[in-house]
Amino acid sequence: MNDFIKYLQKKGLTQSTQEAYLRNVNNFFDWYKCEAIATEKKDILKYLEYLKNNKKQQNITRKNSLIALHHYFEFLRENQQISANPTNLLKIRGTKKKQLYNIFTADELTQLADDYYNNFVKNFDENHIPKNQRQNSHLTRNRNYLMLTFLVYQGLHTNELQEISIEDIDYLKATVKIKGSKKTNERKLILRPEQIGFLMHYLQNIRPQFLENYNIENNNLFLSLPEVS
Repeated sequence: MNDFIKYLQKKGLTQSTQEAYLRNVNNFFDWYKCEAIATEKKDILKYLEYLKNNKKQQNITRKNSLIALHHYFEFLRENQQISANPTNLLKIRGTKKKQLYNIFTADELTQLADDYYNNFVKNFDENHIPKNQRQNSHLTRNRNYLMLTFLVYQGLHTNELQEISIEDIDYLKATVKIKGSKKTNERKLILRPEQIGFLMHYLQNIRPQFLENYNIENNNLFLSLPEVS
């Protein structure tokens, strides 16, 4: 099995994964009692049934055994000891795991926006930034905070932010129109009171600097700095 271990090492697998694969392969041959080169697909299927019925293993555990065996027989195939890998096209059903995500509460999202404002807008120390980059930093941090509020308070996707134009803002009714797409309908969303003051600051002071300093000409609410070639 030393050559097999070297094969796994070349794959960049961790020590613990190598040991697990080796253990699963040894378990198979303890059950099989035959030469590796004689193994057929039907033997692998019988072994998987044995693990299910006799060892009472769950699907995910049997899947790990199948993966280990696939590596082993692929190692034999690459070394021309067998002509085909008997584990090819074999799968264990019912092993897909649901991906769980940590979901922020409304209060946590509000705190996130507040922290960004306090740390990167109101109390940000620019002394560590080169003087010739400070204006860019100031503009982008203010823009990013306003974008963050739309993500937090209106629940927008980032691609929806890019589609908002100046005309989509209704200042009298304090709403923003979000254009429809193939998956969503057009809708109007209420702006939060804590957004409106900073939105006016952005429109009167930040966005005009983007337009003037970087010769940007469009009606997008959120502007990007031009790429430096």
